[in-house]
Amino acid sequence: MRAVDFWLGATGILSGISVPLYLFVPHGTVKHFGGEVSGTAAMWCTTVAAGDALCSYLSYHGIRAKTTEAKRLCIRSVGIYALLHMGIFHYGHTVLDPQPNKWQHIPAVAMSLAALCYWGIFRPPTVENEEHQD
Repeated sequence: MRAVDFWLGATGILSGISVPLYLFVPHGTVKHFGGEVSGTAAMWCTTVAAGDALCSYLSYHGIRAKTTEAKRLCIRSVGIYALLHMGIFHYGHTVLDPQPNKWQHIPAVAMSLAALCYWGIFRPPTVENEEHQD
């Protein structure tokens, strides 16, 4: 297994696990991350579930991509989403509403940025035995 497929798989699994938690236990999710339970926080959680579901879907298709262009599009999309999701989460927990566990997502922001830069920009992977459509 290539490292990029491992990253896509791990991202897809983690974001897939978060979808039912965001949808069905939004108040518990808010509490888990140190936030204060409110209607707005619960609404934010359910909204984020849609992005995480899309991220999981794109990760799956990125692993199974039959063309280099499709694989690169999935990698860039997942990388950008992960960077925005984790970056905005970090900003909200450090600036808007400081939380005690506000620094815990810096590794995720760094990994998202590294994956996006490495595989999405500087060293995009190719698909072996690519199926060309004429």
